[in-house]
Parts: sequence; C-alpha cells; structure tokens
Amino acid sequence: MSTQRTFWPILVLLAAVLIAVGGARAQDELVVRTSSAIDSSLLARHHLSVLAVDGKRNLYRLRTAPGASGAALSAALGGESSVVTAELNSRTSLPAPVKLDQSTVSVLNQSTVSVLNQRAVSGLSQSTVSVLNALVDMRSAQFYGSTVISGYVNQPAMRIIQNDAAHKISTGIGVVIADISNGVDPNHPVLRGALMPGFNFLSNSNDISVFAGLNQSTVSVLNENADLNQSTVSVLNQSTVSVLNQSTVSVLNGLPAMFGHGTGVAGILRLVAPQAKIMPLRAFSLDGNGQMYDVIRAIYYAADQGADVINMSFSCDCDSKGLKDAIAYADRQGVVMVASVGNDSSRVPLFPAAYLTVLGVAATNFDDSRAAFSNYGSAVSVAAPGTGIITAFPGGKYAAFWGTSFSSPQVAGEAALLMQRGFRGYWVDWSILRSADEVESKGAGLGYGRIDLLQALSGN
Repeated sequence: MSTQRTFWPILVLLAAVLIAVGGARAQDELVVRTSSAIDSSLLARHHLSVLAVDGKRNLYRLRTAPGASGAALSAALGGESSVVTAELNSRTSLPAPVKLDQSTVSVLNQSTVSVLNQRAVSGLSQSTVSVLNALVDMRSAQFYGSTVISGYVNQPAMRIIQNDAAHKISTGIGVVIADISNGVDPNHPVLRGALMPGFNFLSNSNDISVFAGLNQSTVSVLNENADLNQSTVSVLNQSTVSVLNQSTVSVLNGLPAMFGHGTGVAGILRLVAPQAKIMPLRAFSLDGNGQMYDVIRAIYYAADQGADVINMSFSCDCDSKGLKDAIAYADRQGVVMVASVGNDSSRVPLFPAAYLTVLGVAATNFDDSRAAFSNYGSAVSVAAPGTGIITAFPGGKYAAFWGTSFSSPQVAGEAALLMQRGFRGYWVDWSILRSADEVESKGAGLGYGRIDLLQALSGN
C-alpha cells in the first residue's frame, strides 16, 4: 500500500472551511514559554508587557514596545536561559471558501423545498442529489437516546465509511474526544447528553455556547421552530445566504462568517462515536478569528483534562515551536490527534496536520476521488468524505457542509471506536491507516486512502 506520508510508530457554510491559523501576524505580540515564572527584569530588559498568562504552563502572551520588531525580540528572547520558546503570536484568518459548481449553487439558492423536483435537480450530479434528498429527510429517528432527523443518521457519507455496521462492535463509550473550535449549541438534540464540561479560552470561562456574544433577537429566531419539521432545514452559502425557509434569511445573513462550525464538527463526532463524550474547547471566535496562544493552551488543557482524542479542524501555515511542543506533550500522554489538512487544493503541508504524530485528514467525494478543494500530499495520513456532510446547526437545525474540517472528525470518531476496544497510541493510528481503502488511483496524495470503520474494528 503506497502513501505520501512516512508513518512513525510510537451549514453550514457550503463553502465550509477549516479555520486557518496564520496569514497576517500581529507583530506586537509574542507567545513565550519559560521554565519558571517570568522574571520582571527580563520584561524590563526587552520592554515587554504581560497581556495574559497561563501559570500552570508558564505560557505568556506578551506585547512589545511600540515600534519594536517582534521577530527580533523573539530571537533575542531565545538567548535567555529561562525562555523555552518565543515566537510571534500568530493570528487566525479564513482561507478562500470552497467553490461549488454553479449548477449546485443555483439549486441551493432556491427558496423552497419544492425546487428539489426532477426538473430542478436534473443538471446535478447524483451525489449532490443524494445529499439534498438526505437533508430534507425530516422523518424522526432515534439515535442513542436522542431524537434526530433521518437524513442526519442515514446520509451517504456514513454509508461509505460503514458507520452503522461499526456501531455493532463499538460506540466509543468511555472515550473522551476534545474538539478545538468556536463553540457549540449545547441544547441541540444531536449533542444533548453527549457533551462534558469544556472551556472557553477567549473569555477564560466555562461558557462554550455558540450563542455567547450574539444579540438576543438573533438567538431567539435561531431557536424558533426547533421541532423536527421542514423549517429546521438550513442550506447556507458563504456569499449569498439562502435557506429553505425564507423567514429567517435576514437573521442568517447577519450571522458571523464561521457561525456553527463547532456545532457541525461536534455533530459529526457524535454521529461516528455516539457514546463517546465530547469536550468542547473554544479557541476561536464566531467569525473564525483567534490566536496561537489560545490554540496552544487548548491542546495542553485537553491533555491534562483526560482527553483520549483531540480533533483539530484548523490549520496553520507556520511551523510553530509552541504548537509543536504542545502536540508533543499530548502525544506523550497517549492522546490520539487528528487534524484537517486544508481546503486550498494544494500540496503545501499545513500544521498541525503535517506533524508526524498527528493524523492529517483530506476530503473525498462519494466516488472516493479527492474533493477538488482538498489539500493533498505529504501531510495527508488518510481521507474521509468531505462533501455534503449533513450535521447539526445551532438552534436545533441541520445543514450540509463541504470541507476537510468535516472529514477530520470522522477520523477522530474512528479513533474513539478503536479506543473503546482497548487500542492505544500507536496501535490506534496504525489500525486507522492499515484498514483504509486505497484510493490513490482515483486521486493522488490521499495517504493510506479513505477510512473504513468496520475494517478497522474487524482487524481486516
């Protein structure tokens, strides 16, 4: 079996994105980790002020003096005996959205479910039609104590990875999956009972709700009609928000760009590992902005709070020493780490997916070919379906997502299924890799291939 990666033992945006850490950097902020509490004389020598501190890790967010070079100061601090790492505090930015073909967009931009007739869908691919049909399948379904829609449970992507069959062997019970994103809807039927206490690194509080910071009128509209009926189906597009229920268009148009990302990712974790516990960690704002300081803190926190798996549906175009150290720490604790590889249709490796101890996940179409938007190459360990993934949306709603952000939690869920069966560390990674269905002939750079949950659990 060939691979582009060396293995070491040891909606709701249709333009769904992974959150990319990188791009524009704040030149006046640094992330510094020291061997002991920072010395005031060190701060004075380099004209630094403390903006925030994680005392347990001696991790500091520092501001430079006006006009000072952050890069030069990072290098200077590297010469201090008490400094372990010092680097610029990378800011977050959103990559270019996934581009859907025009025929798909034209149907999704219609205002009513009636567009899903034969004439309207005649120009669409069968895979797109199957997603749309599942999205509007509003029949009630019982799913491990929750009442959800049938379209969520019985969607095409889950049939491809043999999700239902895998649950006859393992459901992830007793396993904790931490997810680093931008908050969740804790009252969504899909997530009710599946969440454990998490943490909000933006506010340094336990409030991980996606509704924090939204005005009350928006929250109330999103929570209206949350019963299982047609009005709960949402189909959104990054540039021209359209929904199947026109009454909420004005509200949805006003939502932050990445609103619902965390809820959608958590919904996939629940779908693949229905009895695992999900630890939501908020390190990003609703519009997808954040900073490396909070991402690093979140990884340490997850490892310390007993996470068995960490899902990271974000990426970084910089090889951060602080991020690498946090990943190494979690790896030493036996945590399995999974990350999306990016939506730039590029071979350029992004982090944390490119680290050898992280399973980097690419996106495939329903025919096992590489999704056009998905990154590929050396950072990819395996792939999972990433087009038309139906999952939870805040306010008790459901949506379809496109992007590697929603491939990654399928692999994180697979890891949880294996861990319930007693697999740990290297053996989890290896079981995921060796059981994947090789699809290199249909799309180069997809690592060991597209995951298969049943094969992983059956030892085939």
